[in-house]
This record gives sequence, structure tokens and C-alpha cells, in this order.
Amino acid sequence: MGLADVEAALGRGRVLVCDDERRLADLTAALLRQFGFFAESVADGDRAVSAALADPGFDVLILDLNLNGTSSAEVIRRVRELGRGTRIVLTSGFCPEDVPQALMAAPGVVAYLAKPYPVERLVTTVSDALSR
Repeated sequence: MGLADVEAALGRGRVLVCDDERRLADLTAALLRQFGFFAESVADGDRAVSAALADPGFDVLILDLNLNGTSSAEVIRRVRELGRGTRIVLTSGFCPEDVPQALMAAPGVVAYLAKPYPVERLVTTVSDALSR
């Protein structure tokens, strides 16, 4: 995907960012807003599920693998139960080979971002997820 493709996707997506590192969740959402996405952030799995229930418009959920409280696997299950077609991008500090295959193969999971990721990769991954 080139810059033109990224620019074409600007403003088209609603993204929910869930990371137990609150500052990272807020920073990620702020970066996405700078690129024209509507983005909100939450700091745990319970809030991610609540936000998805309260607002049916989220297209993409950026979900950290390691969450306090409700696990990422449970968040995926509950979001998928809503039947809204939300695409899920998993994130963590693990290398891709160390991510549990059951999570990578879960319905709705479309991508994985290893932390730390550059802003360009974040925008491209979200844009790709929106096009699926």
C-alpha cells in the first residue's frame, strides 16, 4: 500500500484502541486522529467491550494481547458476538511467531502489529484492515 492508498483511506474509519498501557492507547488514538480516523482509547478489556456495545460504529479494534482483567481472547469473543464485522488488529511486544495461533486465527483478526511500530505501519495496517 502506497501513500496514495493511505491518503484515500483517511477519514473513513472508526477505530477503538485498547491497551493496558493507558498512555500508549491514548497516543495511538491521537496519532490515528491526526491521519483523519475517528479514534478512541480504552485501557482494559472490560472498557473495550463496553465501548463496542455502546457504539456500533467501530470498524477496527486495535487490541493489545496482554490486558488486565478481561483477556484479549475474551474481548475478541464478545466483540464477535455483536456481529458487526469489526476487524481486529492485535498488538504486543512479542515477535509474530510467539503470538498464540489460536488468537491469530480467531474470527475477525486481520493483522498483527509488533511493538514498537512506526506510525506509517500503524496507519497502513488500519487502512488495510478497513479495506477487508
